[in-house]
Amino acid sequence: MVAGRRTPIRLSSLSGLERLLAPHGLQPIAPVQRRPFSLVFPAHQAGNGRELFVKLLISKSAGVRRNFGREIEILRVLGGQPGVKALHVANVDDALTFHACERVRGPSLAEVAGAPGSDLAAMLGHARQLTAWIAALHRLGIAHRDLSPDHVFLEGGRLVVIDFGMAKQTRFLPADERQLCEGYDVQALGMILWEMVCQSAIFPYRGRGLGAVLQREAALVREAELPAEVRRVVMGCFATASEFMPDGLPPYSGFTSALQALRAFDA
Repeated sequence: MVAGRRTPIRLSSLSGLERLLAPHGLQPIAPVQRRPFSLVFPAHQAGNGRELFVKLLISKSAGVRRNFGREIEILRVLGGQPGVKALHVANVDDALTFHACERVRGPSLAEVAGAPGSDLAAMLGHARQLTAWIAALHRLGIAHRDLSPDHVFLEGGRLVVIDFGMAKQTRFLPADERQLCEGYDVQALGMILWEMVCQSAIFPYRGRGLGAVLQREAALVREAELPAEVRRVVMGCFATASEFMPDGLPPYSGFTSALQALRAFDA
């Protein structure tokens, strides 16, 4: 080792993470999962034993760092709101950027849909609850923009949503841009409900091929033996104007807002 140079911390090791996070009162515990731009893992908070879930940035990309900082700000804004875990610790600088929220206790909607005994009525109940949550989020001037069955959990009968890395504050956006941002949340709602009905992963959420997949699945929804109200909700979500409007569906023929989708459930 060169004299005076410290041994680099291995971020994938618990010991390396312990050295980084000890000054912030966090004790990492296994497992550590590596994602494209971050490490995620549970940790104990010193002094109270609270178990948090840490998301630690490992990307050097300016755009990713900007999104991560925006995620922290949005989590601060949403503190105390239903369906969002409280942010307890955060740090943003060149040496260490992370946030730590209360850990979710419960299965994801992907796991719920695949569990034995799942039925359509229960899935519709979860989807309606998610619709109400989206409508409340949009009233606050925020669009999540990354909803998927792996980002929505069921905890004690209530939904909890995670991963606000793509979220955007929409209150001061031009009306058409705000509609497209919020519209993707509604579109994702339809994709989540359809995947729960089919009990399989179908959509490349936010992927380049999403438009073509939506067009293909819309044709299957039209032909499926579904209650008319379920078909109406799924198709209304699919055809919502959004950042990923598929060519095969006429624009602005779907729901104009999450509130309209909620009314469709209640009807």
